[in-house]
Amino acid sequence: MKYKGRILVCLVAGLSYGLWHCGRRLESQARPDDAFVAAAPRPPATEAPPVGELTPRSTVESPEISAHASLPTPEPATEVKPETEQEFKLRTFQALLDQFDGKPMAHTDWPGYDRQRLAPMLMAMSVSAVMDAAGTSEPEHGDGIQRPAFSGDGRDCGFDYNGRMYRFRRGEFPVYDRWVELEREALALERANAAAAIRFEPYVFPEEFFVLASDFAHEAISLRQ
Repeated sequence: MKYKGRILVCLVAGLSYGLWHCGRRLESQARPDDAFVAAAPRPPATEAPPVGELTPRSTVESPEISAHASLPTPEPATEVKPETEQEFKLRTFQALLDQFDGKPMAHTDWPGYDRQRLAPMLMAMSVSAVMDAAGTSEPEHGDGIQRPAFSGDGRDCGFDYNGRMYRFRRGEFPVYDRWVELEREALALERANAAAAIRFEPYVFPEEFFVLASDFAHEAISLRQ
């Protein structure tokens, strides 16, 4: 991977909508197992029934079950409005920043990512928020052609994010510049150790960068709200 003062970030959001199905059951009275037979009142004890004749019984028929039981009136389905571009960018930015700051989260879209691995996305979201608010970002051409981040007019940094292009000069965002320097240092150390065939500990960014990155991101996200 080559770093030329830029990062190309591709963030894809998927919104899944669930279809809510309500099942209804016909409401009806429970049918007895068989026709229920109730015994008729017995004759007085003094009047024994004639020998060979059975005591008459009356049959109670089971209640008739309606084939068209009434159904409850369905509740109107709640319409789910699609997420707007602004809402999507704010939601993903907030989730990323919360994870970067170490806030407790029940779910994250970047499980297992530490602050250093989150830094590229945080830098891109922060810069894009500032440029969108300032009106200096540009829409992609929509022709499917991948264009370089360098614009040829002095803007030597840039990336594409969610359908827009962000091109800017070095020095406009000092925290972004600092991140680029640290990435270059980490890459140089990795290559040197790989060439020497020695084991080494991963290059860890200094704590002061993470503090500056968080402060920059908090200022930037306020422009999305």
